[in-house]
Amino acid sequence: MRALKILLAISGVLLALFAGAFVQMRKSQADWEAEGLTRWPMRGEAIERPGGRKLRVWCEGQGTRVILEASGLGGADAYERMLELLRARARVCAYDRAGYGYSDPRAEETTIAALADDLWAVAQHAGGSGPVILVGASYGGLVAQYAARAHGPEVGALVLLDAVSTGA
Repeated sequence: MRALKILLAISGVLLALFAGAFVQMRKSQADWEAEGLTRWPMRGEAIERPGGRKLRVWCEGQGTRVILEASGLGGADAYERMLELLRARARVCAYDRAGYGYSDPRAEETTIAALADDLWAVAQHAGGSGPVILVGASYGGLVAQYAARAHGPEVGALVLLDAVSTGA
């Protein structure tokens, strides 16, 4: 019985820690600054979107543009290792989706079309010419598919990693 109580206490603490970590991950940079808090230094730069909203974009390397669209939690830092591996061969970019990490939240409703528009803004920011390779993981795959449909001739490849499908 005592072991069960200890196990339940440990489980409760772990659950509280995970819930707190999830809430902290969802905070935007503006939220952190408003609370007088700081985080690890931002890698990359902020690009401006309509209405003055900023997206944090992290690009490395030169050559063919490869844009990495993150999974449901929407952070560029999840792709740190991928950026390191690909930067010798391509211009690879990851970004924090609106409202995540260092990117500002949207004032208007978030739709797949709006997220795909942000993804395409990152592709344009990456510079270069020629087709873009879009890589989408999980929920990010849905966003990448939508962007590929909207910009078909400008997309050279669409890579989906355990992605949500549009059913089309």
